[in-house]
Amino acid sequence: MAPMTTRPNNDEKWSVISRLVASTRTRARFRVPGLDLTSDFCRWIIVPVPGYVEVGSVGPFPQREVEWVEIRSVMVRKIHGVETRSEHLEEIRRTLDEAGIRYEIQPGDLVRAWI
Repeated sequence: MAPMTTRPNNDEKWSVISRLVASTRTRARFRVPGLDLTSDFCRWIIVPVPGYVEVGSVGPFPQREVEWVEIRSVMVRKIHGVETRSEHLEEIRRTLDEAGIRYEIQPGDLVRAWI
């Protein structure tokens, strides 16, 4: 992905995050402070129509109402009783940096991005 030369709008930011969560197969959640709502971690985030965002079974919500999105940087899978861990922190950081999305690393393998 080439670096963006201008600051991305919210649809672009959410599209970047949606593709990132899908490509890394990690989980994400978002916070809607006006409703005192933090979604559960889900495997997908979508932009169903311009200006709105949806995660798992929560939403759609106007993008302007979402304060942040958190992405788990580690994916843990269990296949036939064997647990595997996939670390995606560098890919998440690189993608968010290239898109000009502000973020910080949180405890517990989380990356919080402000939208």
